[in-house]
Amino acid sequence: MQSLSSSSLTQTSQLSPQSSTREPFLVIENVSKIYPTPKGPYSVVEDVNLTVYEGEFVCLIGHSGCGKSTLLNMVAGFLKPSEGEVKLRGSLITKPGPDRMMVFQNYSLLPWKTAFENVALGVKSAYPDKSKAERAAIVEEHLALVGLTESANKRPSQLSGGMKQRVAIARALAIRPQVLILDEPFGALDAITKEELQEELLQIWREFGVTILMITHDIDEALFLADRLVMMTNGPAANIGEVLEIPFARPRNRASIMEDPRYYDLRNHALDFLFNRFAHSEEEPAAQSQPVTSKPASKALALKASAALGLTTVAAVAGLSLMRSLSTSRSAQQMPATQPVATSPTPVATPTQPVVSATPEVKNLAITDAAELADLKQKLYDQIDKNWQQIPTFQENLVYSVKVKKDGEIVSYESVNQAAKDYLQETPFPTLVKSTENKAGGTPQEPFAQYKVVLNPAGMLEVNAQ
Repeated sequence: MQSLSSSSLTQTSQLSPQSSTREPFLVIENVSKIYPTPKGPYSVVEDVNLTVYEGEFVCLIGHSGCGKSTLLNMVAGFLKPSEGEVKLRGSLITKPGPDRMMVFQNYSLLPWKTAFENVALGVKSAYPDKSKAERAAIVEEHLALVGLTESANKRPSQLSGGMKQRVAIARALAIRPQVLILDEPFGALDAITKEELQEELLQIWREFGVTILMITHDIDEALFLADRLVMMTNGPAANIGEVLEIPFARPRNRASIMEDPRYYDLRNHALDFLFNRFAHSEEEPAAQSQPVTSKPASKALALKASAALGLTTVAAVAGLSLMRSLSTSRSAQQMPATQPVATSPTPVATPTQPVVSATPEVKNLAITDAAELADLKQKLYDQIDKNWQQIPTFQENLVYSVKVKKDGEIVSYESVNQAAKDYLQETPFPTLVKSTENKAGGTPQEPFAQYKVVLNPAGMLEVNAQ
């Protein structure tokens, strides 16, 4: 079989004759998303046009900040375009709906509920008129579909990463959406689990005939799964730079595809797009992202090559992940790698130069026992779950720092980001707080634990000890 020539690769960026005669299903037309900033308007994506056909599997790839997640959040209805419109079956998308379900990289499961209960939440919302027995049957059917019948009564903390993602997929599919939106769903999984879930996803896609839009940073994953690969230019004002048609027949066999010379031509073409034509200035040295110029001798070698190349692409994490916990505070406290090492001796403290402790009372009062922290975390979940009478309406993550005493009482909270401050009255925290801190902002006078709480626009909650 002959390799694809440069001209034939250019042709793959156009719609095939078969797809051009089909009725448009999902249409993204002249879409731009612009945010106001102190320095003026900031355009994330600009004048994006894409037509997706019913039953297609489309993957999006591009560097961090290129608007992939922003684009799919507008399809999901979490965001509204600043300009242009998104239509599904000719109807304008203005808000989230059961016809479009999203699966996030970080699972977005309620930690205090079982796998069965997590799926049942979606089913109850989509089918309020069905009986309890009918809804339970739907939940059981979809847990069986992803191989989790035996784990139905386990909570997320008792499940592996792959099993959590299966629950999230089951929850999305149980509502029978027309479009399944996947925001890098396998990015946090090990290579073996990732391949297993890719195979399962293809099987489910064939069985349900659902249209899939999926963000990935793995070129090999896209070539194995997708009908078309949409490659985004860099932001700001990102756009669709090129669309590759994936020519491999279905059903696909991973080993067979990797023996096809076209696979490496397509792979190199995508790598050239990402690391040469639209390279990030912060990228790793070019030697780490050179295209593969010849076929590896075996599948094992191919997987090793994929892993090596993945080191440069995995770092390009999606800009907006609605359930991703923030971890920048810890890294911000670390000394920069370029910080010069002091050569002068450390000055000795004198009576006129008192030494100020960096962690005075807080460290001594903070609870460090893992069992106590886990127990308090559950109490915090329970309090918020009990007092959250309705899901707030907002479009960005709300992030809070919350202090909890040993008895589970919330001592105080602090809005970490601007969105949390703006939407303060719509969160459950004002009804929970009984502040015992002193007016100077000191620490509580008894042991406490501190948590970072993230509320997302989909009504999900994530709590992590700080």
